Amino acid sequence: MKKLIYILACAGLLATSCGEDLLDTRSSSSSDSATMFSNETYAEAAIMNIYRQFGVDKSYRNRWLVYYGVNTDTEWYVGASPDKPTDTKTLIYTYNPSYDDANSQLNESSGQFALAYTAIENANLAIAGLRKYGSVGSNAGMRYLLGEALVLRALFYHDLIKAWGDVPARFEPIGESGDVIKAKSDRDVIYQQIIGDLEEAVNYVYWPNESGKTGLTTRVNKAFAYGLLARVCLSAAGYSQRPDEGQTGTGSIGSNRRSRLTESGQVWGDNILYTKALNACKEVIAKENSCVGLEGTFEEIWRDMMKREVAAGGETLFVIPFADSRGQWMNNYAVKHYTADKYCGKANAGGTIGPVPTFYYEFDKNDRRRDVSCVPYRWHSPKQELESIRKRYSGIYRYEWMNEVISGNDCGIKPIVMRYADVLLMAAEAANELDDLDYAKTQLRKVRYRAFKSNDAVDTYLASIGSKDAMFTAIYKERMLEFNCEQVRKQDLIRWGLLKKSLDDTKGKMKAMLDHQSYTSTVTGETYDFSLVGSKVYYKYAADGETIELHGIDFGQAGEPEGTGWTLFTSKKTDGTLEEEYIKSGSTATARIDLIYQYDPDVHMFWPMFKQSITTNSLLVNDYGYPMQ
Repeated sequence: MKKLIYILACAGLLATSCGEDLLDTRSSSSSDSATMFSNETYAEAAIMNIYRQFGVDKSYRNRWLVYYGVNTDTEWYVGASPDKPTDTKTLIYTYNPSYDDANSQLNESSGQFALAYTAIENANLAIAGLRKYGSVGSNAGMRYLLGEALVLRALFYHDLIKAWGDVPARFEPIGESGDVIKAKSDRDVIYQQIIGDLEEAVNYVYWPNESGKTGLTTRVNKAFAYGLLARVCLSAAGYSQRPDEGQTGTGSIGSNRRSRLTESGQVWGDNILYTKALNACKEVIAKENSCVGLEGTFEEIWRDMMKREVAAGGETLFVIPFADSRGQWMNNYAVKHYTADKYCGKANAGGTIGPVPTFYYEFDKNDRRRDVSCVPYRWHSPKQELESIRKRYSGIYRYEWMNEVISGNDCGIKPIVMRYADVLLMAAEAANELDDLDYAKTQLRKVRYRAFKSNDAVDTYLASIGSKDAMFTAIYKERMLEFNCEQVRKQDLIRWGLLKKSLDDTKGKMKAMLDHQSYTSTVTGETYDFSLVGSKVYYKYAADGETIELHGIDFGQAGEPEGTGWTLFTSKKTDGTLEEEYIKSGSTATARIDLIYQYDPDVHMFWPMFKQSITTNSLLVNDYGYPMQ
């Protein structure tokens, strides 16, 4: 028993802390496993050890969630500067990360890559033990634990693929195979396995609130399992940078393409993956208003999240289960607090990542998501202070909505992995691929109506969508508006084959905004007339003395505001003089705009295998044009 607990605590494919003891895992006695996985309390403890990896230092806590998913056409690294293009963080965000010791953030032997495999090994041990000793055929509690382990393993593998593309595949404990290190596998091998795992798991796990185990969103439930199945199927069906056929792990640059298994119909032909995705979403949608459903307002989602514990049965399906003292999400994504104040007890908290300057202008002025998602101010004790246009912040994460004042980097906020709105829009996407335009419109309408609260506005919009291509454009735009700074957009753009094109489109918008010119999107065909945005912005404070009111931000607000008490916003230029034109504030110049990427994102959409991982696993080789060693 002692031996098995040790294995659960430190085993991992590439872990170095346990050293050669990994090689000894095959000697673990069957009696240890039988004791662990025939007892529900012990087995549940083993499952908790899978969850534990989310909060380990240098994993989701402060590496994965901070760096994956940025830059896109909706969010970027606020702190990047053309004067420091080789800054470690800037290189990571701009698709040009160093694979070696120059990358002090991700090139670590105990980093996310190794920690994900630690979680996977713990899942493999649990799955094997529960199948053999758990009596899952007759014990519903053990069956749930097996399903939980299958879902968590699928989640970790999908995240590995999102970050690195092709990675080693291991679906049995190291002690059974004897292979401590493995070469990369074609990601389709992993996709096929985890799709099958999720299809099995949905039969085992409980719906939200069906059991005491699924009363909170910190544990796997059936709605999330179906949603993850849909997400994985859409990823597998879509585009991504892939080595040439049969050249995985050889250094091949490859091309941006779909899986050959899809293109040839060998495994996933005839829209099988889209059918699987749609059917999975329909299972969740069938539970609408019983154990899942949209929150009444967009803002309500995030106010609830700030309470740390989100009850199951609403819009949130699964969160990263950080403890109250773990997770540095707010320190990076929240509205900036320049000085410590009554809401945030830490100076320079938040504001690392935020919406691109043009994101505000993607919204219709009546869209209720806009002012929640796009915040143009920072907190400078004791009040809000207008920021430069370069530094917009994601207003879905606000210290002022929390129940306590946070003074350190860790906040205990549990970032949302999936919401019901995502299920609805995935259903719309899959249905559209299967030529069911009416069903796609029905699901899109639910998300759209929440944003506008107007049947007429929504119905008029939906009536304008008359083709498959038009529906795809609508989904492309709706997911942009709905999921800003939720770590979803990058994977969307990748599977659609639109990552670089969308980033170039965003660069074009920002440059047109800078020059007060009109711009027509190369992706959606939408025209943005930035000549209607005022050159100057004015501000004043509400009666509470801390809430800022603005004039000049929106389209059609050119000229001075009516009434008294307004102050013209100015920023200091590098030569010390004042800049009165808001759009030019904060050095949002061409060089800064071009820094949204430094290397072709269609080639460097994935991270390299970092040096520390290659050193630990000699079978790993870089593809996609990264250094071989």
